[in-house]
Amino acid sequence: MPIVAEVPKNPAISVNTTPIAAVLSPALFRAAYQAVLDAVEDKVQLAVAYSEELTESIGNGAISGGIISIGAGLAVNVSALKALVGTVTENDATQTVGSLTASALNYLFLRQNGTWTVNTTGAVPVNITTHGAFLFWGTATTNVSTVTAVSNARQGFAPRAEYDELNAYQTETIPHGTQKIIMDSLACYGTLTVHGKMRII
Repeated sequence: MPIVAEVPKNPAISVNTTPIAAVLSPALFRAAYQAVLDAVEDKVQLAVAYSEELTESIGNGAISGGIISIGAGLAVNVSALKALVGTVTENDATQTVGSLTASALNYLFLRQNGTWTVNTTGAVPVNITTHGAFLFWGTATTNVSTVTAVSNARQGFAPRAEYDELNAYQTETIPHGTQKIIMDSLACYGTLTVHGKMRII
């Protein structure tokens, strides 16, 4: 059965370089080869740019894994994970996030390059050029020498449903500097506490 050539959906990022001639002098071959590499690099960078624009429109969110558990001393363990953070970010093994601040609530942010940013304020990271985009992943509560509790309140994709519902005894923390978009409507049966601003459109 013959192989069917796939028709590119976006010609701007389909590689269409000119084949290098079979007989070239070394100098001409190097120039032609470099031209091919430059063309392919341009296409790859364009594809990545389109992917990042798409991700920005969708929003960042956890896809799978990434359970936070108490580690040794002032550290937590985060299981293998996959998330959309600027681009697809994936860690294929458990990571240890250490050097947490003692006697504090530590906020963990997953970064686009697979590293972690931790602070005690909940303020979103600003060093985007160094580690890329960020995604709030959870918290770790510490005493003077150990982690006493963790939360796995990692940020997921906003559900497009009639209600964004929290069950009994379930809480959701929206860190400082971030926002939660609830599609369609918000129903509250009980108490709704807002520290800051709540805008209803």
